[in-house]
Order: sequence, then structure tokens, then C-alpha cells
Amino acid sequence: MVASLIGGRVVCDELFTDLRLYDYLLAIDRDLALRARRAGCPRCEGRLDSATYPRKPRGGPARALGAQHHRRLSFCCDGCKKRLTPPSARFLGRRVYYGAVVVLACLKPLTGRRVTELKALLGVDRRTLRRWRRWWSEQFVQLSWWRAVGQARFSPALDHGRLPGELLERFAGTLDPPLAALLRFISPITTASA
Repeated sequence: MVASLIGGRVVCDELFTDLRLYDYLLAIDRDLALRARRAGCPRCEGRLDSATYPRKPRGGPARALGAQHHRRLSFCCDGCKKRLTPPSARFLGRRVYYGAVVVLACLKPLTGRRVTELKALLGVDRRTLRRWRRWWSEQFVQLSWWRAVGQARFSPALDHGRLPGELLERFAGTLDPPLAALLRFISPITTASA
């Protein structure tokens, strides 16, 4: 059951604002960035210089987090001058809400009461929540990365109508907390340049 999987805690509204979760995801992002930097530029093998840029993420504890949580780790090649943005466990590509928020908000059914709770907590409206759910069940499963790499990892196959919950369940027992493991696993979809 999903409720028992996220750090051994019940999936509740407190998790949206758990500073430790966001610090852990930042540590994952730093690790992914370090690996990308060590590999060098994939185009010309040049040295990568820091070129982080600001983000204005929504949801979660955005105001309570330090400035480092509002920066997308990125690099610029000193040779070909092209940008390389490594995968991220915090940001789902260009989406303005934290990735953890997009996952957590889609775990429970969207009842009227739940929509009201999420609106009060995150400032997200019903249309956005519906769009996120459609993204998981329709667009996510059509991504070339998911079809080539992602879904092949799971046997039996995942029920696309139960994403992201069923995906989260498959990360029970991993070294990372399941939510962090899920976000690390899908991090390749967060960038086009890495």
C-alpha cells in the first residue's frame, strides 16, 4: 500500500512540506550534476562550467527552503559553449511545481474534498490536477524513454491507469525512500540535453 511506503509514513499533507524530503532531493540532484560534470561535454568532451539558473518552483515548502532549492543545476561547455542540464529529482522538466508535489498530488483520488485540500495547501486548481493525472496515464507512458527503458524494468507490467501510485509501490525496499527512488528513476525525462 502506498501509505506505508513513503519513508514509513502515511501519505498526508505534511509530506508536501517536509523540508527533509526536499533536502534529500537536492542531494540527489547534486550527485546527478557531479556525474554529468565529470563526464564532460557529450558533444566536444570539453570542460563544463557551472551555469545554474533560477527557478520559481510552486508547491511544497518553497518559501521555507534556502536559495539553493530555487536553482536548477546546469553547466555550459567551455569548448562548444552549449548548455548541458543534468537530470533532476526535484524538477520535472519545465513544470513549475516540484516533481514530488506532482507525484504526491496524484496518489489519491481527486474527490471534491481532495481538490479543495490541495488548492488550500498548494494553490493548485482542479484543471492542473486533472492535467497531471492525464500526463501520468497518457503522456508519460508514451515517452520514448519510458517505452525503451522505463517499463522494461517492471514485471509484471504496470497498470498505466494507476500511475504514479503503482510505480511508487515498486520502489518499496530500495535504499532511497520510495518517493526519492521514483524521482531519481524518472530523472532522465527532466532534461533534453543530458
